[in-house]
Amino acid sequence: MNPGGITEEVGKATGTFMEIMKMQPLSLALVVMNFALVVFLFYSNSQTLAQRQMAVDQIIKWQQQTDSLMANCVSKEVVEIVVNALERDRELYRQMLPRPPSQLPKLQSDEPQPINHAPFVMPP
Repeated sequence: MNPGGITEEVGKATGTFMEIMKMQPLSLALVVMNFALVVFLFYSNSQTLAQRQMAVDQIIKWQQQTDSLMANCVSKEVVEIVVNALERDRELYRQMLPRPPSQLPKLQSDEPQPINHAPFVMPP
């Protein structure tokens, strides 16, 4: 099998395709339109992806600027005061959490009551 044979076969197939398309110009127009549509969709999607990437980059840059600005708004001393206050109150918050039933004090109403088996009598 020689490389020249492949090009001859491709040339013959292309020539046959063109002869068929000369007889049916509407089919040729449809093939050309399909190729044009594929090229347009590829170009459109690549432009859309480029715009989205640019928007994502701008959002990330804006968030980084906002983070640095917010980090400089509150001094380190104020943050330390707030953190210390939260840690100091943590024990109080833990005491306010509900305890498991085994640690709750026993209530008098929790003790078993004797059951009265007397029959129910309707009043007259």
